[in-house]
Amino acid sequence: MGQLGKRMQRGIVYITVYILLFLTIFSIQTIIDTKKGTLPEEQPLYLLSGKLLNIASLGFNDVIADILWMRTIGYFGEHYQGDKKYIWLYHMLDIVTTLDPGFQYPYHFGGLVLSIEGKDIGSSNALLRKGMANHPNVWQFPFYIGFNYFFFEKDYQEAARYFEIASRIPGSPRYLKSLAARLYAESGNPEIALTILKETYINTRDENMRREIMKRIMETEKELKKKGNPEMKNSG
Repeated sequence: MGQLGKRMQRGIVYITVYILLFLTIFSIQTIIDTKKGTLPEEQPLYLLSGKLLNIASLGFNDVIADILWMRTIGYFGEHYQGDKKYIWLYHMLDIVTTLDPGFQYPYHFGGLVLSIEGKDIGSSNALLRKGMANHPNVWQFPFYIGFNYFFFEKDYQEAARYFEIASRIPGSPRYLKSLAARLYAESGNPEIALTILKETYINTRDENMRREIMKRIMETEKELKKKGNPEMKNSG
């Protein structure tokens, strides 16, 4: 194939990709705009799944994932400042992490935002389990699932199980194993809650979520002071 033929072939690929990107972004925006109107909340998202986009992306998965990720952040910010409803957030994050499974931050971000802000524990855990499958050496993903079980589900046995899973991953904090053991025995101890909250705060980059977690830290410290914890009294 001559030089001209190669250029024409590249041009066709680029045009196809641009059309695909435009249609994808246009579809998402149309869906979100329509959603603000009459569609019921349980209406499924009329959008190509991540797997179908993966097939149609012509090898430009990372590019499409980056564009959709920016749109996802914009979507979250718009609703965080507005109605606090995140109807499409999980679906958008699922698409991004299907197109680019190696991109870790959407799992971190979505895992915390969906539970703390969106109160959607099932979707949070689903995204985090997907993160565990794609990144088995990242201890934060099972840790965040343990966080969800501890604070939102009040299922201390499952929380302890996931903390134990996290403790077996190289690079995890040494205290996680003893934390899991204490949790098996002591359930909803506020001292354990404070440890979990502080670790989550340290590992959270999103400033909005850090503020929410800090509120919970301060509330838990007040609870410990009321119960006469000497360390909390000394720190006050």
